[in-house]
Amino acid sequence: MARVQKNSKILRGRVGNLVFRVFNGKEVVSIRPSEYKKSTSPNAIKNKNRFSAVVALAKFVNSLPELSKIWETSTLRGNNNYMKILKANLALTEGGNLCDKNIILPSDGFHNPVTDIILNEDKLNLYFSYSKDDLSLLKNKYDLHLIFYKSEIDRKQKLIPGITAQTINDIELSDYLEITLKLSHQYFYEINTDIKIFCILTAKEVVKGKNYSTTFGKTFFIEKNKS
Repeated sequence: MARVQKNSKILRGRVGNLVFRVFNGKEVVSIRPSEYKKSTSPNAIKNKNRFSAVVALAKFVNSLPELSKIWETSTLRGNNNYMKILKANLALTEGGNLCDKNIILPSDGFHNPVTDIILNEDKLNLYFSYSKDDLSLLKNKYDLHLIFYKSEIDRKQKLIPGITAQTINDIELSDYLEITLKLSHQYFYEINTDIKIFCILTAKEVVKGKNYSTTFGKTFFIEKNKS
């Protein structure tokens, strides 16, 4: 809505498709375009997809209370934990999408003892390794969180992210050098896609000043099931 300035007869604002403004001391009227043309350049599409991927990740992590609380108490820049997740991950993306360098929790957590993830059809193997500096980790109980990220590109080159999670509660790391999980076969084999698997640990008590680990991530290429 256009408004008349106090002690003036000059209009500023919009009336219908007309926009009133002052430019170089003169009142100017322009026509507001009904539509704005969106750029379809490869770089514009890549940036849009990159932002969509990180927004999807931020929304998902923020929806998990245990993880959201950790971001909320972190000292990273951002007005809220959602913005902190967004800012921390945008710079880590590659090629207009997430990569296995993206993080689920702030990167200042204690060392993640997961050293490798192997995906074999519907079975997932996680491998652990401990150094002398990690011995204190064995005296605690943890929740192990697995975040699965896959994406599909539609006909307009738009990225469609998909994220799920699985949590194993109350594990003692001293009991494990390897964990084998059976996963949903259908979830991974709907399309040809890259899938990224992120693993983090949250501790029941503070370990080395933190109650969460760094993020371990790995990328797999999945071929569509033809059967």
